[in-house]
Amino acid sequence: EVTRGVLCAMRRPVLPTVEELCANARRVAVLEGIVDSTNVGAIFRSAAALHMDAVLVTPTCCDPLYRRAARVSMGTVFQIPWTRIGDDPSQWPQPGLSRLNALGFKTVAMALSDTALSIEDPRLRQEGITLRVQENDEQIPEVPCDPKRMRQVLLNVLDNAAKHGGEGKYIDASLSRDAGGIVIRIRDYGPGIPEDELPLVKKKFFKGSSKARGSGIGLAVCDEIMEMHGGQLTLENAEGGDTLVTIRLPEAEQ
Repeated sequence: EVTRGVLCAMRRPVLPTVEELCANARRVAVLEGIVDSTNVGAIFRSAAALHMDAVLVTPTCCDPLYRRAARVSMGTVFQIPWTRIGDDPSQWPQPGLSRLNALGFKTVAMALSDTALSIEDPRLRQEGITLRVQENDEQIPEVPCDPKRMRQVLLNVLDNAAKHGGEGKYIDASLSRDAGGIVIRIRDYGPGIPEDELPLVKKKFFKGSSKARGSGIGLAVCDEIMEMHGGQLTLENAEGGDTLVTIRLPEAEQ
């Protein structure tokens, strides 16, 4: 007795490239390592409700066209444009994230955390700024630190780069290792910091002469956090007047 037969047979369409899919998209959902087809279908349904323009599926994610995924999605896997970002697990998160950055997207983890950003956060609406992350094949060891505090430092520095970058369209970020430990460098392409203000920018309540000045405590708090970790936060003007922020953290003792 046959209790479950073939429901239908379809020709699988050729998936577009990431660049083709994202050409006219503003909001794209990335499914990272979702191996349960039920969850994939549910996320596609949520993506449709959130008016996502496209969905990208990482190499470790299960196929959205699995029968269960299609059923749970209520058909949205056939409605929302999607493709895979990378053919091999080694292609995510890098160079996958760099591909998205090159297309002008800001990537945000929609994590279940008190510090997670809302998709409506105004920091994501700063149009025309691309974060370019320099690829590095070095083995970077884990650094003993408070993740929430370090996240606060990085967000503050990146937010400053976006606000004070003037007409600059890029923010460059890199991660490397030298004799002193781990080094993170973040550079904007704005007018830089006036030389007479450089020694003061990390002092509490110093707001400087920039039109986009804030409360004057952000960098002071970041400096304190770095000192707590035995690290260092420095700001300088790069060649051409841009601002270069360097964050140094010591490696764990062997």
